[in-house]
Order: sequence, then structure tokens, then C-alpha cells
Amino acid sequence: MSKKIRIHDRFIIRFIGGLFLILKGFRVKDRYKAAKGEKIVVLSNHTTDFDPMFVRKCTNRFCYTLATDNILSSRIGRFFLPRLGAIPKRKGVTDINSVKTMMSIASKGGSITIFPEGNRSYCLSQYYLSEDLAALLKKFQSTIVIFNIIGGFGNYPRFSKKRRKGPLYSKLRKVLKYEEYKDMPNEELNRIIATNLEYFDLERQYKYKSKRKAEYLERMFFVCPKCGAISSLHSKGNILKCDKCGLEVKYNEDLTLSSSDPAFKFKELSEWYFYQKDFVKNMSIGDEVIFTDEDVTLSTVNPYVLSKDLAKGKMTLTKDTLQIGEYKIDIRDILIASPVSGRKLIFTIEKDNYRIKGNMRFNALKYVLMFNKLDTKMKLEKRDNYYTL
Repeated sequence: MSKKIRIHDRFIIRFIGGLFLILKGFRVKDRYKAAKGEKIVVLSNHTTDFDPMFVRKCTNRFCYTLATDNILSSRIGRFFLPRLGAIPKRKGVTDINSVKTMMSIASKGGSITIFPEGNRSYCLSQYYLSEDLAALLKKFQSTIVIFNIIGGFGNYPRFSKKRRKGPLYSKLRKVLKYEEYKDMPNEELNRIIATNLEYFDLERQYKYKSKRKAEYLERMFFVCPKCGAISSLHSKGNILKCDKCGLEVKYNEDLTLSSSDPAFKFKELSEWYFYQKDFVKNMSIGDEVIFTDEDVTLSTVNPYVLSKDLAKGKMTLTKDTLQIGEYKIDIRDILIASPVSGRKLIFTIEKDNYRIKGNMRFNALKYVLMFNKLDTKMKLEKRDNYYTL
């Protein structure tokens, strides 16, 4: 159950939130002012780790926010996040407890923020939206307020937390009163929500300036499209280079890709991203090691329980086993997995959450895509709607 927020906590949150927005360069351009007694549910696209703080300043309501439960596994997270109104939810699975918490908040006149995609954008394409979203929102009987965060991906791309400086602000896309949508078919309401959530920074043609725009792009890209080498890409400044064949790709201020090499055909991040998915889908898997990474740490990250390190060292993945140091995991037991932030991989086995944290160039995406190819529970039970092949 989410902690009840005290009045002075709310004042502190709004004060700190205002300073935070200044530091991160976010501007509240559009704001929704709810009427007295009006409860709202705020929906937004999800492009940065700071989105909950950004969206919170866009209304005059304190909104409890749905958040992945592994963030409550540290001392700081356990103390602060409940006071910030976090509603913990198991990542990638239906969590009846989080639904009950939201229902309770709404029934008492409270307001809620949800990021329906549930995952930060990797490549400027919209993620899966649950078919159950409309039915859930109708139960709240709240005003639906849909925002876009403009410039989130351009300023704070998922592959790096270092800011690329450009426009970053809120845009109010749609307001739906309960009376307007309560009798609307769920399919139609879901369509309206998806349409108004969809926004890609590339389309607005803003410029995002930095001397190291390509820094840590290898957290996203792991296959060289010229020679097919895996994990051979390294970034420096504005360039991503393949150590095997020498291919050099520039990441530009307008979020496009370019190269002087005629073998490189991609202009947008999404084209390379979907190429990688097809690459993994078509890989032949034998008994050899599929992926390997040095210097990783495996930890437990269960909510309200302090994180505990289980193993450190080299990680290898085969068709049967994920091994970190001497610690072995049967990949068939993996229920769900997802990249988190820049260089972390979260996965669940039965009721326990685990986190793998790699070095600064660690690519978690390749493991999640491969889990969707191998005989994991995640694949066999079709649990992943984000990174499925």
C-alpha cells in the first residue's frame, strides 16, 4: 500500500520538485488546473528517468505515481519514494496489489499518474499499451489528462544520463471528463489514448547540442550492421565505431545517424534497433557461449528489502544457463526481464527480483532480446510485450 502523504511532505515535494525542474532544464509550458474536488489520472509518454517529477509539476494536484517495485530495495528508495507517492508495481507483469492501491486512492478522491508504456523509449517508437488500460481507467471515474514530454529523448536519451541541451517542456494533448468516456467502447478509448501519447522528438526537428552526443550508444546497439560483429561497437564523442571493421557512425544534433561508409544504410535509431531484433530472431543457437560481459554484479532487488549482492565477475549466456561468476541461473526459470536505466538488467524468477549491473558500456538489451528467443518462461508464456521478437 502506498504511504499516505502528509501535508508538510507535499509542500517539501513541490518545493524540491521546482528546484529539480530548474536543474534539469524542464519548462512547464502547459499545465492542467483541476477544479475543486476534481480527481484526475494523468497519462504521459515516458522518455526520461525524471518523468514523474516533470509531470508532477504540470497539474495542481498531488498525484500518486505507479513505479517499478525494485526502486524500493535501497535505503534511500525505501525512505523517500513512499513519501513521493510511489505505488510499487512488479515490472512486466500484472500486479493486482498495485491495482488495488490505485483503486483505493481514487475511491478516496486522490489523483494518480501512470506512464502507460511502462518503459522508457529506446528508439523513438511507441511501446505496447495494455488492452486493459481503458477498463482500468473507467474504474477510477476520474478526469483523464494526457501530457507529452517534449524533448525528453533528445535531452536525456536512454543510453546516457548526460544531458544533450535542447528544448524540454510539457504539452497538454487531451482532457477527457468521466462523462465523456464512461460509455465509450474500450477499444475507442484505448485508441484515443495511444494517439495522444504518441510523440517522437525526431519529428519536431529541434537541435540537441553536446560534444559527446554518441556517448554510450553501445548500451543500445550491439550488432555492427556492416560486418555483423557482436559487442564490437564503442562510442567516443559524437561517433560510434566498430573495432572490428572500422565502421564509423555519427549521431547528429537532429537525432539522425550518418556515415561516410556506403555500407551503412540507417538514418534513424529505430531502423538500427529493429535490424537488431531481426538479427537476434534469425541467429542460429548451438552449445557455444552466446553473449559474454566482464565486471558485472548480480544482486537481489525486492521491494522493502535491502538489496544484497550475490555474485560478481564475468557473465556468460548459453542456451541453457546465465552465469555470473560461480552463480548459475537456469534461463528456463526467467519469468520476465527488462533493461532499466542505462546499464542495468532486471529479471524475475518466481517471486524474487534480481538486478545485473554492468560497466559503463554494458548492453542489457541484447540479453532481454535473447531471453525472448530462448526457452524462458518469458517467451513460452508470452509475458513480454516490449522486447518480444
